[in-house]
Amino acid sequence: MVSRFIAVLVFICCCVSSANAVGTVELSALNESNWPGFFQEGYSHSTPSAQCDHQAFAEFIRSKRSLTPAQISRRLQAKLRACEPEVLYSTPNVELQSYVSLKYPIHLSQQVHRVVIQLPNGRIVKGSMGFQKSRDPRPLMVVRCGLFCEANNLFTTNALIMRFLEEGPFHVVVLESMTATDYIVENHRLSLGGLYGGREVLEVIQVLKDSDYGSLFSSFHVHGISLGGNSALMAAVYASQNPDRFPKISSVSAICPVIDLEGSISGIYHRSLVNQISTRMTNSQLHEVYESVDYLNQNYSPSDFDDLDSDEYMQLISDAAVDDAKNLTEGGWDLAPFKGEEISTRYDFYRASRMQDLQKYIKIPTYLFHASNDKVVLHVDNFKKMQESLEARPNPYMSLLQLERGDHCAFGMAYGWNTFSTIQRELLLREAPEMETVAQEFEVDRISEGDWFGGSYDLGEGESFARYSFHHSPGDLFVELHLKIFTTGDSDWSPRRYLWKCHEKTPSMAPSACYRTKEVRLSL
Repeated sequence: MVSRFIAVLVFICCCVSSANAVGTVELSALNESNWPGFFQEGYSHSTPSAQCDHQAFAEFIRSKRSLTPAQISRRLQAKLRACEPEVLYSTPNVELQSYVSLKYPIHLSQQVHRVVIQLPNGRIVKGSMGFQKSRDPRPLMVVRCGLFCEANNLFTTNALIMRFLEEGPFHVVVLESMTATDYIVENHRLSLGGLYGGREVLEVIQVLKDSDYGSLFSSFHVHGISLGGNSALMAAVYASQNPDRFPKISSVSAICPVIDLEGSISGIYHRSLVNQISTRMTNSQLHEVYESVDYLNQNYSPSDFDDLDSDEYMQLISDAAVDDAKNLTEGGWDLAPFKGEEISTRYDFYRASRMQDLQKYIKIPTYLFHASNDKVVLHVDNFKKMQESLEARPNPYMSLLQLERGDHCAFGMAYGWNTFSTIQRELLLREAPEMETVAQEFEVDRISEGDWFGGSYDLGEGESFARYSFHHSPGDLFVELHLKIFTTGDSDWSPRRYLWKCHEKTPSMAPSACYRTKEVRLSL
C-alpha cells in the first residue's frame, strides 16, 4: 500500500490552477511534515474464521445488491453481531487511546496534492486531493472533516487517502472544517456549518465538476466525519430536494456523525471528559481569529474570552453562528426544504440542522456508522434520535450501522482496519456501479507471519503485540517493522515488571517497563 508513490499524473504539475466562470481550483505540492500519519488497527487477536473475515463481509455485501440501504444495514448488523466475538478486538474502554502507526510520508506522493478551492460567493475552502493513477473516470469522494479540523490535518487525511485512494477506486478530496482556524480567518466568518454546511459541500462539487479535472470524475460521493457528518447529511437533504441545482450525488456516508447539532455542541462544552479540551481550544482560536471576524471584534474585547465559562463559550459560538446564518438567509434562503426562510434566532439555527427531523427529505443512498460507546458524539443525543425517527418514519435510503465499540470514529481500532475498511468501502461501491466493469482480481505474494518475525519468532507466555509500525520510503525495496510487545513478566520476569504489576495491566494502558521492542527488516 505505502509503496504506491511512483506514478505521476502527467496532467498535474507542481502547481496547477483551473479556473471557470463560477470558481477556481488550485493544486500545489503538500507541505513537508514529520507527522507519521496514524491509522487505526486492533491488536493481539486471533484470525477470524472464513465466515467472519473481511473477505466474507465483502462477499456478503456484494451478494445483496438488490436490497435497499435500509434493508442491507439490518442484515449487515445481524452478521456483524454474530461475528463480534471473532472480530471485536480486546481493547480498552476508550478505543481512541490505542493506535498502530504507519510511517506514511504523504507529502512525497505525486498522487496527493494540496488544494485550494474558491467558490462563486468568494469563500475559500482548502484541503488535500488525491488522484488515482489511471486517467479513466473514477468516482470522487468528497470528505468534510470534523470540529477544528484544519486543511493540513494529516491524521485525518492519511487514513482517508489509504482507505479510499490506496485501497479503493476513488479520487479523494478532504476538506477542512468550517470551524478550522484558517477557514475562519480566510473567510471572516465563524460558523458551525448547519444550514450552510451541506450547501458548501455541494458547491465544492460543482466547482470541481466544472474545472479542468471534471472529466476525471465518473460520479460524486459525499463523506463526513463527526461534525462534518452533519454537513454531509445536509448535503443529502439539499441534493435530494433540489436535484436541478447541483451535480447528482450517488451516495452520502458519515462516521460518528453529529445528528443533533445543538445537543452535540452543548455536550462538548459541558461534559467533563471533553469540556476542558474544547474550552481551551475555543479560547485559543477566538484570540487567533479575533481581528478577522466582525461579530467578535464588534461585540467583545480579547480579554473577555479568558473569563468565559462553558455556558458562555457555547452561547458565544452559537450567537456567532446565528449571525453568519442571518447574513446568509437575508431575503430568504433559496434551497428546499427551507426555501424562503430566514434565520434570526438560535432556535431557528439549530432547528435547521436537526437531522432526525430532516431525514424524511433524503432520497439518496445514505450510510451512517456510529459506536454505542462514543464519548464525544453521544449515542443518546445523536444516533438514538435518528433511530427513533426512522422507526416512526422509515426511509429506505437510510442505512444505520450501530457498532458495539469504536468510540469516536475509532472503528478500525475496535474491529480491525481490514474489517471496518472493507465494510465501509463495499457499501459505498454499491452506489458506484460504473466500477464493476473495471474490477479485476490479482494474485499477490503476501508477507507471511513467519517472514514478519524472522521465520522463527514466537511470543512468550503472557505476551501480546501492543503496537507495531511500518517504516517505508518510496522506492525502497525494504520495509522496517517495529514491534512493541506487552509482557506481563511470566516469560521474561524482572523486578521492575513485578514492581509495576504488569500482570494487572492491559496491552494498551501500561507503564513502559511492561513492554519490550523488536525490529524486523522485511523485503518487499
